[in-house]
Amino acid sequence: ADALPLACAVECIHTYSLVHDDLPAMDNDDYRRGKLTNHKVFGEGIAILAGDALLTQAFEIAAQAKNWPRYSQRDVILEIARASGSLQLIAGQVADHPDPPAS
Repeated sequence: ADALPLACAVECIHTYSLVHDDLPAMDNDDYRRGKLTNHKVFGEGIAILAGDALLTQAFEIAAQAKNWPRYSQRDVILEIARASGSLQLIAGQVADHPDPPAS
């Protein structure tokens, strides 16, 4: 039960990454888990905003989570930020992009 808020924060980040990954500029998927993707139902603009909102919500949830004896709240939020940032999650999306930048 104590880990649930941080698990929810990580799930928000995961869902944000899937919403953005499905966009026409990325993988251009029409379906996710057998259902129409966010951008197919609500349009690209709303899908982008929904993903952005999920990412922001994740950090709000993490910032409100209780402190842990072994890890400070600061360390947990920093780890989440690094994992979802340009050198990890976003770097993976860049590598997976159909038109990766020239090196």
